[in-house]
Amino acid sequence: MANSFKTTDLVVKAALKMFQFDAPFISTTRDYSKYFGNVSGSSRKTGLSIAVPKPNRFFVEGGKGSLDASYSKQDINEATVDLAVDSYHKVHVEATSIESKLQLDDWMGDIVKPSTEAIVAKVEADHSLIINQVPNAVLAGITGLNLDDAGEALTILRENGAPTSGLKILAPQRLHSSMVSNTSTLFNPTKQVSMQYIRGYMGTANGFDWMVSELLPAFKNGTANDGAFDSATGRTPLGAVSGAVTNGSNSIAVEGIAAGTTIKAGTVVEIVGVNAINPLTFEDNGRVRQFCVAEDVTVVANAATIVLTEKIVDVSGANSQPKTFANAASLPADGVVISFVGEADATYKQAVAYDRDAFIRTFVELVKPEGGQKYAQKREKGVSARTIRDYDKDVDANVYRLDCLSGNAIGRPEFAVRLFQKIG
Repeated sequence: MANSFKTTDLVVKAALKMFQFDAPFISTTRDYSKYFGNVSGSSRKTGLSIAVPKPNRFFVEGGKGSLDASYSKQDINEATVDLAVDSYHKVHVEATSIESKLQLDDWMGDIVKPSTEAIVAKVEADHSLIINQVPNAVLAGITGLNLDDAGEALTILRENGAPTSGLKILAPQRLHSSMVSNTSTLFNPTKQVSMQYIRGYMGTANGFDWMVSELLPAFKNGTANDGAFDSATGRTPLGAVSGAVTNGSNSIAVEGIAAGTTIKAGTVVEIVGVNAINPLTFEDNGRVRQFCVAEDVTVVANAATIVLTEKIVDVSGANSQPKTFANAASLPADGVVISFVGEADATYKQAVAYDRDAFIRTFVELVKPEGGQKYAQKREKGVSARTIRDYDKDVDANVYRLDCLSGNAIGRPEFAVRLFQKIG
């Protein structure tokens, strides 16, 4: 049977502490780890993925001025999001007896600490890639974020039904700099203990808890577009919708695009006449609905089909799409212009404004080794890691290994907003 030793136990504790301090994105997303493993009340395993339910939505009949007591039966239509375990991160280091005796001054300092820092940073960076699937975006100024940008992000989140408290903005220092210099007196210097442990936490201002991270991904728009960037709106025309779009479809045929144009996965697009709705009343809220491109496209023969990360569902209930699944006031009309946020071939630093439920994650406990290795595995605040210390007699080397098994997904895309700042 594998043995657990205090030194190995201390290593995994240190790793988990780093996740809480140095992984602000992971630390502030919703954890579903407890649902993986054995199915409740059964010896059957869950498998690599689970379906996470979204809150049910209902529409209200009648209203002011109506005394009609009749009703239409509403079906309960449950929407789910797939959360899959898809990321195995590991560090494996060996040091021979000669190296340990004559070259390594400090095993913890020379091996354990830097390897743990590396795996924590890699897991945080990989989990952060999910923000490239967020369909909402605000284009910040070249000098960084300002109160107007944060206010626009807050407006989008509130109009999408996000909670009024606990909202966060995570941003690289480049985007923070001008915001802090211009509005430092607005930041609340005192904050509840629940946020004080996160390294990079700055304070509270304009409805958000502000945090710094240099591990968020940059994003680059596609190339060779004929449309002229409109600096007033921050949009570039892409082409025109070609033909009818079926209710519940996540693909749009587009024409009038120069051959060779590339459209990148993660591009945020807007369609003229397709507005967002109030998620509770299902009424048009007057703001253009934004969508995110799911797959890279290279245009051939001046036309292309764009696949989106979400279906476009209007409030009509047509094509057997429940009204409670609606996310747009109307469907795209034939011939209307579709544009994307930002400039063609431009690279943007990204920040993200979000509620905890926007992103969901899981960390899965790995099995205990059956040999005589020293091992430790722990879970803290939803994050788990395993450490193994062993000896390889064939090469006379001490072996150290640290593993994390995890996955994440977008749970509520409407509860997140990307903030772009052009690089250069």
